[in-house]
Parts: sequence; structure tokens; C-alpha cells
Amino acid sequence: MHESLETARDLLLQVEKEAHKAIVGMDEVVRSCLICLCAGQGSHILFEGVPGVGKTQLVKTIAAAVNVEFSRIQMMPDTQPHDVTGYELLDQRTNTYHFKRGPVFASFVLCDEINRATSKTASAMLEAMQEGQVSTDFSGAFRLPEPFMVFATQNPIEQEGTYELAEAQKDRFLFKVLVNYPTHEEAIRIADLNTRTDREPIRHVLSSDDVRRIRVDIEKHVHVDADVMDRTMRLVELTRPETSDIKRVREQVRQGASPRAQIGIVRAARARAITEGRDFVTPQDVIRLALPVLRHRILFDRPARTPAGREEQFVSLVHEILDAAFAAREVTWA
Repeated sequence: MHESLETARDLLLQVEKEAHKAIVGMDEVVRSCLICLCAGQGSHILFEGVPGVGKTQLVKTIAAAVNVEFSRIQMMPDTQPHDVTGYELLDQRTNTYHFKRGPVFASFVLCDEINRATSKTASAMLEAMQEGQVSTDFSGAFRLPEPFMVFATQNPIEQEGTYELAEAQKDRFLFKVLVNYPTHEEAIRIADLNTRTDREPIRHVLSSDDVRRIRVDIEKHVHVDADVMDRTMRLVELTRPETSDIKRVREQVRQGASPRAQIGIVRAARARAITEGRDFVTPQDVIRLALPVLRHRILFDRPARTPAGREEQFVSLVHEILDAAFAAREVTWA
């Protein structure tokens, strides 16, 4: 493996170690955040889980370890778009507009409970997430920091006061990750950690320049074999009812994954490869990332009524798709 990739992997493992100073468990969630961080521009992540399981603390901790500016936006039904992006002020003395930047102008932006905001407010994030900029009526466009990542949290839609995000909004996220309750043993450790006054401080491991350099090194030095690329494209194509060979997809799925998902899963697989100590992507990288990449992109005609039922419905379908896209000997779920 190239020396720069070895260095990148060591730094990422250090960030992971720092995160676990404040976060108990959630190993896959932390690793997913680091994969998105390294996957390139537009690699945003959506968390779903009940309040109080540590989503906000997780993002704040990783931001501290990466040493980037962090901001938090609490979404509410009365939150307006300018509360997110900023607003223009007219200086009546000079008859010119001045733009006051909103909380979106940070490297790590946490949109807390994004599905409590109206669609108009949630859509205010779309240009920022896709283009890395905010446009104004009179002051032009303003670039966002690089790296720029949105970490959005949402509550299950059964909870009061929540809205279902539109398909275009959900598709802007590279991953959708479920954050579950801690185990009994983890709960004991969480209670102990959060009642101590001698907590170990989070050490700054990375910088914005380091993140940009890691992204470039991954693009240059991590190889994707033509066969793996072909199977990955096939995997996403099998989710689309118009072209899928799988009967269950044609009968039950209303909308499959977009080309953005195909791009995203390849970029994420490259990032995952270096966390595993490789400079090439294997089918297992793609298989392990299929669930978070596709979870918010496969829409069923008749979704199950409960969160657990919807997840079971989705996982069983993706397993069937993976069996069709990859040889059975390559499909392992451990």
C-alpha cells in the first residue's frame, strides 16, 4: 500500500480512538462517519434514531478530533430557510446589501431533527449539500468551507410532529445509518463516563488540509477492478423496478437507487478499503456498504407499518439483490 495511504489509515484509526473517549459502543456508526469524511465532496450522512442515544455528542466529538469548525442547527416547524443559510441586510446609508452568514457556514454541520422542519426549510440545505455554496438574491454566491459535511438526524416518522423527507432531499445523503439503543453493558459504561469530572480531553488528530489530502490520495491510489465496478453498477441497477431481473423488486419497489448512489458507493468503498489496510476495493467492501447506501433510496409501494418492520423488509430485499449481483461465496454478512 502507498505510504500516503498508510499514513491516512493511521490518522483515521487515531480519530476513531479519540471518538471512543466520549462515545461508548457505536463502532459501525463511528466508522461510517469516517468513511463519509474520506469519500469526497457531498458525502453527507443521515442518522435515524430516537432522541438521547448520542447522535449529537458523536458528531461534536469527531469534529473536535478532526479539528474543524462545528455548528448545530435545531430544526423546528417554525425554522425558516434564512435561519440555516443566513440573510441579507440592507445598509440604508450606502444602499448596499451585506450578507450575514448562517450556521451552515461550518465544516461539520449538525442538522438536528431535520424531519421536524418544513420541506421549504429542509430544501434550503440542498444547494449547500450538493454544490458547496449558498446563493443570495443580491450578494452573489458564497463558498462553504472544505471539507463540508452535513450530519442530519431524524426521528422515526411515527413520532409526533415529524415529516417524511422528500426523495430528492434523502438522495443527497450518501449514508443513512440507524442508531439504536445501547446494550445493558454499554449503558453502564455510558452512565459511568457521564458522571465523571475527570474525562479525558479529545485530542486534535486531523486538520482540514489533512482531510483534503487524504481524499486526493484515495482517488489516486485506491484501485477498483473492472469486474468489481461492473458488479457494483449491476447491484444498483437491480434496485430499479423498470430494469430489474428480480421479481420481488418489480412487484414491491416503487423507486430504486439513483446514479448518485452508484457514484457514492464506489467512493465509499474506496474509503473503506484504506480503513481495512488495502489499496484496492473488494466485493466485500461493496457488500458491507450496500445497506447504508441503499436504505433511504429504495422506496416500497407498501412499506411496513413499523420501523422494525420496514428495516426487515428492506434488509431481506437487499440480501436478495446482493445474491444476484455477486457470487454466493462472496456474500457474507459478518
